[in-house]
Amino acid sequence: MKKVMLVEDNEYLVRAMLRNLKRVQIEITAVGSVEEALDHFKAGNIPDVVVTDHYLPGMCGAELLVILASDYPKIWRVLYSSAPPASIGIRAALADVILAKPSLTDDFLAAIELKR
Repeated sequence: MKKVMLVEDNEYLVRAMLRNLKRVQIEITAVGSVEEALDHFKAGNIPDVVVTDHYLPGMCGAELLVILASDYPKIWRVLYSSAPPASIGIRAALADVILAKPSLTDDFLAAIELKR
């Protein structure tokens, strides 16, 4: 079963996504910040895919992309944000997939499934 970590601080969006994704066979962990995601990694909870918003409290999603590319290069990186990629700059290029918010559940699943 594919392990996915969702890094998103909007509780409403997290609940909606978890509800919509119940129909698929993936294990989803939702965290509200980059720092919380990094705590999971340090504890050995390494997902196959990380889906991150850009606008987060503390460190931003683009900073997480840099860390993932450097320290966890095998993790598939999905930037899921309302921020235009141009506003994120060169760090957006570290994402394997960029999804604009809001995206349909099927588009979200397709981005995750690209990771083989």
